[in-house]
Order: sequence, then structure tokens, then C-alpha cells
Amino acid sequence: MRRTLWIAVPLLLIAGLGAVAGGVYWMGTRPPEFYAKALRTTAEEPVRRADSKRFVQSVVRLVEEIRHESRWSAEFPVETVNAWLADELPRKYAGWIPKRVENPRIGIDGDRLLVGARLTGGVWSGVLSGRVRPWLAGPNQLALEIESISAGLLPVPVDSLLEEVVNKARKQDWDIRWKQVAGHDVLMIDLAPHIGRDLIVSEVGLVDGKLILSGHREQLATLEDAGSRPR
Repeated sequence: MRRTLWIAVPLLLIAGLGAVAGGVYWMGTRPPEFYAKALRTTAEEPVRRADSKRFVQSVVRLVEEIRHESRWSAEFPVETVNAWLADELPRKYAGWIPKRVENPRIGIDGDRLLVGARLTGGVWSGVLSGRVRPWLAGPNQLALEIESISAGLLPVPVDSLLEEVVNKARKQDWDIRWKQVAGHDVLMIDLAPHIGRDLIVSEVGLVDGKLILSGHREQLATLEDAGSRPR
């Protein structure tokens, strides 16, 4: 009886550890729901191509507004962004995609942006995703508040990952800082050098499944301020 017990207990512990390890592996490789949904909605080529074209047309209209209008704005439905990521990005701009990264997609949950991509090769393969709250800290100062980063469904530390992102961005001449706000890691990005000093981004947001972007020319703001001053 004692021999049986001494054998049975280690076997049960090993079986339990195996079950835990299997659950951890399953959670680490299972994609989050928003990512799986985005893959499904971009699977059919005719629809994907049409939505990708809509996104490109929206970008072209925005560029024309910025060139010729004093105020500009644009809305990008999440499905058109994902269609472009699935269709035109790998076909025309494959060099933009880092090595080991495949099938980037986004999602929107209220005022939070969900970002995910599949990592292949290396020690771990699966979907790496993040939950981000974008906001403007000031004129042309984009803040990306990182609420969480996950490997599959498992949370992972963000420090080393964000440090790598910041270093790579700085090598590409992006003015980017990493700080803590209310216990969350926040990437602060200065947009001015990349959009022109006379352009002011006044709104970056997420509304009803759309990315919202708006702004104006600095000259307009100066004239309005001058007109509002007492004489």
C-alpha cells in the first residue's frame, strides 16, 4: 500500500504539472478574439480588396484636405484598416514589416486600440497583442498608453519590449519618449517633425469602431487668437 502511494503521488503531481503546462501552452498560443475576428473578416479576397481600396481613398482625401483646407478630418473604419493591412501592406510595403512578424491586425474596444500580429520562428510562435489608449498630451504630442501586452492570452512584461520599440523608433528619427503615467507605461511621440510645423493635430480618437483624426493649420489658430484678443 505504501509503495503504491509513494508511486501514485509523484505520478499525480507529474500529471497535474502536465495539465498546467498544457493549459499555459494553450493560452500562450491561442489568439485573442479581436485578432481571430479580424482574420476572418479579411479572408475573402474580393471584400478585402474593396475595403483596402476604400482605406486608400480615405487617405488620399485626407492628404488633399491637408494641402488645400485650413481644417481637415478623417474617419477610418477598422475593417478598412485591416483590409489594407491584409492586402496592400504585404504586397507593396513588405519592407515595412519587421522580420518574424506576419498578419498585423487591429481592433477597437471603446476608446482602446487593440493591436496584434503573429510572430513566427524563434523560441516562441504565436500572436503578440497589446491594448493601447491613444490621446493627445498637447499639440502634435501623441500619447500611447500601454495598458497590457499579451502572448496569446497570457500577459507579458512590457519593459524590455518597449525599450526595443523606443530604440528602433529613435534610429528612424522619431522623437519618442517612454514614461509612466498613473501606473501605466506611455509612449510620447512628437508628430511635428513628420507632418510639418504649420500643421496641428487636434484630435486623435476611437469612436464607434472608427479611428478619428482631425486638425488645422497653425496660421488659422493664430488668426483666431488675434481676433479674439480685446482691442
